[in-house]
Parts: sequence; structure tokens; C-alpha cells
Amino acid sequence: WTIPSALNLPAGMTDLVGRRLSRLPPEALKVLVTAAAIGRTFTLPLLTEASGAGSEKVLDAVSSGAR
Repeated sequence: WTIPSALNLPAGMTDLVGRRLSRLPPEALKVLVTAAAIGRTFTLPLLTEASGAGSEKVLDAVSSGAR
């Protein structure tokens, strides 16, 4: 198994993910967008610095995103 170079999700799945993300508080969404821009792996201090949020808010955002 390998990670595909492009991931094409069905429209329904894209809509579902979009709806779930839209329920998050704006601060959490900002942190998660920052995390996505950094890439698949990163450290908590890097995400905290890049997002400009405190470490508690970053942990809350990651927890919300995981749910």
C-alpha cells in the first residue's frame, strides 16, 4: 500500500468534511488550517508558533479536529 499522489474524494465526502469543519470555532479552524499548511508531521511548538495561538488553544483545536 502506498499513499496516492492525488486523493480524489467523492463529492459527498468532501461536503461532509466541509460541514464538520464549519462547526469548529474560528480559532480552532485557523490552527487546523495552519497544521494542514505545515504538512503531515510537525511538532506542537512549531504549530503553536506558526498559528500564533497559545499551546492550550492549539491542543483544544487538535482535539476538536480529531473528534
